Amino acid sequence: MANKARAKFHRNMVLKVKRYDLDRNVAGCYPGAVEGEVIGGSLNGRMVTVTLNRTHSNERVARFHDMAQPGEKIHTPPEGYLAFSTVRGTGDEFKANWVNRFAGPESELRVNVPIQIAPMIEIGGGIRRFKSNNATMYRASILDTNNASSNEHPVDVQEAIKSCFENGNAAFETVNELINQV
Repeated sequence: MANKARAKFHRNMVLKVKRYDLDRNVAGCYPGAVEGEVIGGSLNGRMVTVTLNRTHSNERVARFHDMAQPGEKIHTPPEGYLAFSTVRGTGDEFKANWVNRFAGPESELRVNVPIQIAPMIEIGGGIRRFKSNNATMYRASILDTNNASSNEHPVDVQEAIKSCFENGNAAFETVNELINQV
């Protein structure tokens, strides 16, 4: 990175690929870079360039050359999504230790939406577990904000819930005291 400012740690990052720069060489990094738009988080919508650090633990990490090649298992064309971990950066230049194909261009990515992850409950009220290893089963619920409605009056809440279930969807509780009034 040309900027001498201290690199900020961003942990993880999802990037919508705009283009690969396979000729780019940065000291301490594998050849190549990817340019794209950050999806989600504090940098959402920002155009950045990411390179891959060389570390003792990532010798087998996927490289941008492989991701740019059609026919490769990890091929991620422009408009596809890459997930980076252990990301540090200054300005619009970032370095990551790992990269994985996250989704193809045809995928609908849902970021920055409310999600609830909770154990699955059996009919008797206990926590549901896998028979093979006794691990807890979890269910994730994502709020479809594009089709959600916000209602302030209990009667409107009742109608929205009724309509939701008539269409085979689900309801998401956000305001306990309103639900309790219904």
